[in-house]
Amino acid sequence: MHRRLQVRDDVCAMRSEADVFSDLKVLCRSDGSVHALAYLCFRDSIVRYSGGLRPKDMLPALSTDRLIRTELSTLIGLMIQGDVNWTMPSPKIVQEQLDRTEALLKELHQTFLPSMGTIISQRRCGCARPRSQRARKW
Repeated sequence: MHRRLQVRDDVCAMRSEADVFSDLKVLCRSDGSVHALAYLCFRDSIVRYSGGLRPKDMLPALSTDRLIRTELSTLIGLMIQGDVNWTMPSPKIVQEQLDRTEALLKELHQTFLPSMGTIISQRRCGCARPRSQRARKW
């Protein structure tokens, strides 16, 4: 697995989307990862309540800590591209897989954002237009 490139002791260079996705693919195909993925599906797809369902019971479903359906589908798709190993790993391994999955997804999301260098250079050359002046694509 790749680690972020160390630029200075306190600064890490952002990895490419392809590098992060590659690590995610390896993780999803690792031994027993099906159990970590099953936990994520349960945790982030189930609404827990008792008695009648109330609006406040739905609030946790809107948390940014939960994976959305496309993220879960991507993880499942990566897992089923190879042979699925159904061996149950230790709870420590499952927790490490969960933590690594969430860290890689967070890192993947960051690759979708423009870099500060891009933003600064666009502003210098006048390439960046205010949102209100951008053409709308309907």
